[in-house]
Amino acid sequence: SDLLSMSWVDIDFTLEAHHVWADKYARGRWYRHYENETTAWNIIEGMYNNNNNVHVRDRYVQHALQHEEKTWKYDARACFEADYERALHFPPLTWIFLAGCLLGSPDVHPETHPPVHLLTGPWDEEKKRRLFWLVRAGANVAGGFRKLGWKVRLACLDATMIYAKESDPLIINCLIGPWIYRGGFPEDFQHKRLVDVCSRLDRGGDTLDMREILREAVRSMDSDGQFTEHHFPDAEYCSRERVSGERPFEE
Repeated sequence: SDLLSMSWVDIDFTLEAHHVWADKYARGRWYRHYENETTAWNIIEGMYNNNNNVHVRDRYVQHALQHEEKTWKYDARACFEADYERALHFPPLTWIFLAGCLLGSPDVHPETHPPVHLLTGPWDEEKKRRLFWLVRAGANVAGGFRKLGWKVRLACLDATMIYAKESDPLIINCLIGPWIYRGGFPEDFQHKRLVDVCSRLDRGGDTLDMREILREAVRSMDSDGQFTEHHFPDAEYCSRERVSGERPFEE
């Protein structure tokens, strides 16, 4: 974890080191991608079709098949780029599907934590790539947040979701899960974020996938039910309001 915090450990260095290690210790071994073996496969397939990203799937599957047929020598950079391109096309996903969508082979110690600046941003292309490589390699994101405390968790929420002008699905998929809310936040800080997330939902402008991620944030932080109307998907809430005779929620 300390080594990964060094400024000179960029994605190029990481991929080169990974390739040298594999060439020395894993030469001739079969490498595979796991596109078809995840419990989230139906979610991934639907994402490809619904977002007209079939060409992305085809390129990725072709890359993976080269490994399965043993027609291509392992190349750390090429494999990373294939996984990264695929991940860039994922919408924000609820945490239950993330392992099947992002994880690759375990390439780091299970207690490795991402550096704090990769947890709190801001993220340029280099930092996005480093973060994705670490998550893909099995870094302990949840443990990193647990070790660093609520201020880092809150800074991550602020930067990725609550105050981000344009939320980045890749960053959200890498960092946001139940661990980000575990332990809660000081009452004043938590209430302000709840108000601001609900205001963002009321304003509209986010994709349906992103709105569900924001609602999950409300459900996770609103333990006393002050913001119940923002717990539900828009259609479900409108239905509940019509049944109760109250005014439906409008965006």
